[in-house]
Amino acid sequence: MGNLGWSEMFFIVVFALIIFGPRKLPEIAKTLGRTLSQLRRASDEFKHAWESEVDRDIERKQIKRAEIATAKKIDETDQTESSATTSTEASLIEIEEKREESAEPALETVGSASFLIKKPEASQPSTLLNKTELSADSSSVN
Repeated sequence: MGNLGWSEMFFIVVFALIIFGPRKLPEIAKTLGRTLSQLRRASDEFKHAWESEVDRDIERKQIKRAEIATAKKIDETDQTESSATTSTEASLIEIEEKREESAEPALETVGSASFLIKKPEASQPSTLLNKTELSADSSSVN
């Protein structure tokens, strides 16, 4: 209901009094008041439900954004760890290759005797039992 002035309101009341009579007018006003109250209450409930759904939707979006950000951080961490592991493995392989290239005999101590173990060459299979030359080291024997 838009802007009703006093003259329009007076005209409506007089018209309703003429049509419905003085006995029915209080009942009609009471029913009209209850109906408007129920409509206002239903409108407020709808507005509250709408606002709560909008708030829930905003919370869901924030949670999803946080999950995506966390997943990105985890991926970045995994990539960093993967590159660190790869570089560590490369370093270990490089060290092992240098060791094999040097092919210096190693001194093994078993009990009280020391043995000089010559490592197999790179072209030979690495079966140490068949290809290893053992020689007693007389200087380190107790």
